[in-house]
Order: sequence, then structure tokens, then C-alpha cells
Amino acid sequence: MQNPFRWPFFSPAVPEGWPRLSVQGAPAADGPPLAKGARHWVLSRGLCRFRLFRQPATVGSSAKSALRLQLIAWSPFDQSSYFVVMQKDVAMVWAWDGPAAEAWLRAAQTPTPAPTANPTAAAATAQLWPEAVCRPRPQGEVCRLVQGIDGWEAQTWSAGVLNASRWWPTQPDVAEFQRWAQTGPAAGPSSQPSLSVVADAAHQAWAKRPWAEGLGLQALQSTASPLERVVVGATLVGLVGLSAAQGRQLWDVSAQRQSTIDARERLQASLGSTLVARERALSLSGEAQELSAAMSAVQPLELLQHLSERLPSQGVLLRELELQGQRLRISLDLPADVPRAQVVKELQAAGWLTQVSEVRDSSERGGVSFEMLLSGNGPPLSIAAAGRGDAPPPGSGAVPPIPNAAAPTLTPAPTPAFPSATAALPVPRPAAPAPANVPANAPIAAPPTPAPQPAAAAATRAPFSAGGLDFPLPPELPTAPRNNPAPPN
Repeated sequence: MQNPFRWPFFSPAVPEGWPRLSVQGAPAADGPPLAKGARHWVLSRGLCRFRLFRQPATVGSSAKSALRLQLIAWSPFDQSSYFVVMQKDVAMVWAWDGPAAEAWLRAAQTPTPAPTANPTAAAATAQLWPEAVCRPRPQGEVCRLVQGIDGWEAQTWSAGVLNASRWWPTQPDVAEFQRWAQTGPAAGPSSQPSLSVVADAAHQAWAKRPWAEGLGLQALQSTASPLERVVVGATLVGLVGLSAAQGRQLWDVSAQRQSTIDARERLQASLGSTLVARERALSLSGEAQELSAAMSAVQPLELLQHLSERLPSQGVLLRELELQGQRLRISLDLPADVPRAQVVKELQAAGWLTQVSEVRDSSERGGVSFEMLLSGNGPPLSIAAAGRGDAPPPGSGAVPPIPNAAAPTLTPAPTPAFPSATAALPVPRPAAPAPANVPANAPIAAPPTPAPQPAAAAATRAPFSAGGLDFPLPPELPTAPRNNPAPPN
């Protein structure tokens, strides 16, 4: 029922208004009315056991640990509850029966006109204060007899420390009190103690607040001082504030991220067809690049065809072909009558195979090896192939020829003779007479011989040659002699 971690400098005030628990285990009759859910109770001296423990010159957690072991060894009840006040090298300890006090508090709060919602919980969280802590503490050397809630208590004080205490249910006589003061725990090497009996109302007043904060048995396990607890508490509050600020920042970042994701999803929804078309275009572009790379590479069949055209056809056998990039190596079986220089010349004649050289390799048996470089991905287009209208090989870069185009001739054509611009129109011929009646068995007459044409007309019918292409004039366009003189030849 003691708080093991209590903030210092915040002591509960006004003990006079707290309910009081008497030796009968019930609220005192002369005490204040029981409030609903009372958390602070004044415990009668008759329910407590008091003892003063003197500690060696130890500090910090060592003194608390040593005192805790002493309290466990002392333990005047089976399950004792403690109220410990530590001052320098001494500790004032009040002990009472914890389960019994909790039962008394539960029974005291149950029959009230306005009972608490949970008397058991209220009793477990209530804090009990010894009666001596709630009354004014004397200063100096004092030995007195004080009337309490019920009974009388003898006390011996020295420099604000309660050295000894004894309780009587009724007031003892002077002789008994002096005998206790001389032979009991209050006896000391000093002179005879003075007797001070405090029985009137003026000396039974309650303190404005308890003059000491008490520690429970669990609080003695703590190694922190009150100031350390304040520092730890302030640090925790600061950490909580920083954590709250960080949490707020994370919340804002998360909200901004979610907003960005939503905007991106809306944009993707509005540009769905465009994105699909883009992905399709990228896919087709990749496929086109792969196809272009495959088509632009050297084709093995085309290379073999070129070699078959360039190598001599009689007795030459291609044994091995190795192509690495633009470098080609071939192995041939050559007859004795085929010179190697002729093979090199034929291979380089087309211009596709360059830097042809013979390889001297001792491992070759009965064969000749040549190494060369390819000047392109395909053979160059020949003039004959262009005349035939053959398409260039893939990857060669040649322009396909025009179909059915005649190969130009290089022979000069004769200078054509043209009629004069002032030539007269041709004279129309008279109509042929109608044929007479000829018997059926009459012989067929020979056609008349045409009159010879002038030389100028024959010259105009000569073919026209320009750049090796002949264009004959139509025969039905006769020419007539011109009045103008012919130009000099």
C-alpha cells in the first residue's frame, strides 16, 4: 500500500481531514466523516510497531539494500508493510500487518452511505500514514507522553529523530513512564530525562502536512535518489516530447507520400492508353534492333557463295572456315597447278576480302590456310549483278538496281541529221485509180516499184543515238526539200 516511486516535494497536505483507522480496525469515532474513495488514512499507533535502525557510514543504494535486509529479518508480522523515514545514518521504521490493514480499509469503505465503486481496488491503492508523522515534530532533546487517536504513546526525540516509542491503551502513571524512560530503549548515558505530558487539545493539533515522506519495502530496491528521479522523469518527459515531434513529422511524410501515390495512380489512369502504346513501342523497338543486328551481321551462306565464286572451280576443296567478327580464316586443298598467288588475287578482286595472307601452320597437313579481313557485312554489288537486276545482299549498304534497265554502251553514236525548220509540207499523192474488172483467172500484177526518195529524206530516217541509246524516227513522217539552203557540213 506504499508508493515505491513518489515524486519529491509533493507531499499530501491537511492530515486533519483524513480518515483515521483505530485499533479496532474501524474508523475512529472522533475523526472526520469518511469521504468517498479516500486515498490517505492516518494509522493509529496501537496498530504499528516502531524501531530505529542505525546504519554505518554508507551512501546511496548500499544503505538502502542493507536496511532492506534488516527489515526482512525483523518483520514483526507475517506480511508486514513498512513506512521508512531515512535521515543521514538512521532510519525510523513503522511496521503493521499489511493484509489485516487492507481488510480493515475494505470493510470501512463498504458500508458507507455512498460506497466506492470498487472497495477492494480503493483499499489496495490507499496510503497509510503513521500517527507520529502527521503530528508536529519537536526539536531538541524531548521525552514526552502523547495522547493519540486511541491510547497513549511515549516518545523520546533527539535532534528531530524519534529514538524510542511505546504505546499503552490507557494512560500510564508517572512511575511507569519514568521506569520506561530509564530502563527502556530511551535510556542513555545522559542525565535523567525530563517528563513532558502532552494531553491537552493545544498540543494534540495535527501538522499542516506530514513532516516526512515514507518509503516502502519495494522502494528500498531503487538505487535512485529523489533528485535522480526528478532528472530521470524530466528526461523521460523530454524524450516523450521529442518522440511526439518525430511522430508528427513521420505522419506528415506518410500523408505526403500517400498523396503522391494517389496522384500517380490518377495520372496512370488518365494516361493508361498512352502508357500501353509506349510500352508496345519500346517492345517493338527492341525487337527491331535485335532483327537489325541479326540482318546486318555476316551471313554464313552468303560468305560461302562468295568464296565459291572467287575460288578456282577445278580441284579446290574448302576444308575449314572460321569466322570471328570481321576476321576470316579458311583452309583449302589446292592442286599443284593452282598457284597460291592466284588464289590471293582472286579473293581480293571483289573488294570484300582484304588483307589476304597465307598462314604458315605446321599442324596443317596437305592444306593451305589463309587469313583475311571482311571490309563489310556483305560483298559489294557488281555491275553485272546490277544489269541483271539482282538485289544487293542484306547489310551490304548497296542501292538495289532499277529493274529491266539496259546497260549503257560506250560506243559513240553518229551525229543525227535533222530536217530544216523551213521545210515545206509534203505534197499529197493522187489517189489510185479504181481497179477495172479483171477476170478471176487473170494473173496478179506486181506491185509498182516505189519512186526513190531524196537523200535528205533518207537522212532524216537515220536513227538518233545519244549516249549509246538508239531512237529510230517513224517511217511515216516524210520530209520535203526545203527552199532554204542546207547548212554547211
